[in-house]
Amino acid sequence: MAPTTRRQQNYHNAVIEHAGLKSSRRPAESTAAPTTRQLRKRKAPTQGPEESPGRKRINHDGCTDGNCVAFREQISIPSIETTPSTPSSGFLSLPRELRDEIYKHVLHSVEERAVTLQDGNLITKSSLIRVNTQIKQEFLDAVLLHAPTIHTTVRNHNFAHVVTFLNQLSDAQMRKLAAASTPSSDSEAKMRSRKIVVTLTYSRTKASTKPQLNRWLDRFDDPRRRGAEVRFEYRLDRGSWRNGGYKQRATGRTSAGPRSREEVRKILDVTRAGSSGYWC
Repeated sequence: MAPTTRRQQNYHNAVIEHAGLKSSRRPAESTAAPTTRQLRKRKAPTQGPEESPGRKRINHDGCTDGNCVAFREQISIPSIETTPSTPSSGFLSLPRELRDEIYKHVLHSVEERAVTLQDGNLITKSSLIRVNTQIKQEFLDAVLLHAPTIHTTVRNHNFAHVVTFLNQLSDAQMRKLAAASTPSSDSEAKMRSRKIVVTLTYSRTKASTKPQLNRWLDRFDDPRRRGAEVRFEYRLDRGSWRNGGYKQRATGRTSAGPRSREEVRKILDVTRAGSSGYWC
């Protein structure tokens, strides 16, 4: 409604003027620090901070700065199929004849008691038997042919473990052992020919051990039994001789064959030479 009087007109103009000043006035900026809630509501910038020079960002696909390069090719990771699990050995690539010569050299270079016979099995200190199954079998075959001596201990004339060892050999292995035990005319070859060294030891016992000794000696006269083709050497454990070994000593047998009498002679020689002071 339009004002009709001068007074109303002045009032109307004052209201309009006041309203125009209020709408054009800007509110004063607040100098108070933003609250935690306000900070949380702020949006993260669309672009991240500048990265240090020389550093490349690599995504999950192996892309670097827009240039997609296979991640496997970047760091040269070998495939699983081409990576060997264990280092290959060139020893088995050598000819078998050359490997046998190496086994022979090892057996002639080790200490005297490197090969022993225990419980019917050959025991060796060489680490070659722990390489793998093939080298172990080849080396044990070489032991039968090239080892200078096999040592064993026999208590109270009980040769059971020696008999077990001889019986479990194959015919081919037995031929190797017999061929290596054959003395040669050449002095060096004869010194290195195969022999099984038996150390005789004794413990106190009331039972006679002569029956066991006689069973051992009978093997050398029986062609069906193994033993006569192998060369044996005897030694005496002097410390145990006083336990009654002199009572169990070997004696000559009139019914014995030549091979058996040879073994008796060797046993008597070693007991007489090593039992000085205990012979009765």
